[in-house]
Amino acid sequence: MKRLYIIGNGFDVAHGLNTDYWKFRTYLEQKHPEFLSEFEKLYGIQQLDDTEPWYTIKAQERWNQAVNKDLWSAFEELMGHPDITDMLNYSSCILDDMDLDGGNIGIRDTMDVYWQEQFGFANLLQDYVKEWIEKIDTSGILPRKKELIGNDEDYFLNFNYTGVLERVYQIEDVTHIHGSIESISEITPIMGHCNKTESEKHRQWAKEADEEYNEGESSIQDAIAVTAK
Repeated sequence: MKRLYIIGNGFDVAHGLNTDYWKFRTYLEQKHPEFLSEFEKLYGIQQLDDTEPWYTIKAQERWNQAVNKDLWSAFEELMGHPDITDMLNYSSCILDDMDLDGGNIGIRDTMDVYWQEQFGFANLLQDYVKEWIEKIDTSGILPRKKELIGNDEDYFLNFNYTGVLERVYQIEDVTHIHGSIESISEITPIMGHCNKTESEKHRQWAKEADEEYNEGESSIQDAIAVTAK
């Protein structure tokens, strides 16, 4: 009888790979600090300023622990719940500044461009995940489960991005739920949360705003729907 193996991050950790989401954050901090700063702002996180006189290593350590607890330790779950307060505040200010006599009509393109400029950077997340995974070195890993070597009889459902099963255990038929690098999977790495309920709620509000010819509100709600997706 065929068996089903479900592989999670604990498998990679047991093989000496530090592949949790805090490690991914560390990679972003080193390679793409501006992106990381703007991305964390979506979740109400403001990075510490190490030029301030009150800044200390201990303060940074406490901040790291809090941010890991509040966001990165449960990243996939929390990704779908960005802090939309700033988006709503920004949009209200923009609409007030426009002060159009005809109301919020004929401004959709302008608003859509604004949201893309302000929050379009978030689309880079998938590219950076792929970039990070490609740099994870599995060449020195030794198999810990001898019975898995060359196992092509059973099913392997892998939630990890890495190719430990393929490269270390020579298992050819592995399904990567979240994708992996090209040499491992036909699906590119996907980091998502699928907060479908939240996204659809804002889509519906955008539709209702359209029906009322409120293009500003419609653009806002569509932008939030994309951010929460």
